[in-house]
Amino acid sequence: MTANVNIRKLLAKVPQFQSGSFEAIEATAACFGLREVTANESVLSIGSPGDALFFILAGDFEAHLANDQVITMKPGDFFGEIGLLLGVQRTSSVTARTDGSLLVLPGEHLSRILNVFPRLKKDMEKKARARAPELMQKIGDAAGTQP
Repeated sequence: MTANVNIRKLLAKVPQFQSGSFEAIEATAACFGLREVTANESVLSIGSPGDALFFILAGDFEAHLANDQVITMKPGDFFGEIGLLLGVQRTSSVTARTDGSLLVLPGEHLSRILNVFPRLKKDMEKKARARAPELMQKIGDAAGTQP
């Protein structure tokens, strides 16, 4: 029970969940895990399964994208959205630049969370378009050609 209470409190700090009611936060808290990382720890690697979404609670992180772009991320940011949205392997490697904390949402819970927090899907799509426009364009083109 204590872990669930802590997750609820942590979720309330994440921008995408701040508008959620107590009931919504309570209902989804069990879907999340907490991961503590140390400076220079690899969080994910290009080509690994895109099976979770990560929300930064504390620390600085650096993403190295496949197109050689480097993105610095801080508390309030998230990563892992491209693999989940598109069903593809990781398109970046992410490393902790400092000690930090992450809320981790396993992919099997994503649809449940998106039903309760629709803002999250919009934010994920916006980030994915900025980080991997060529992949998102292909998906958009395919969607536009379907009846």
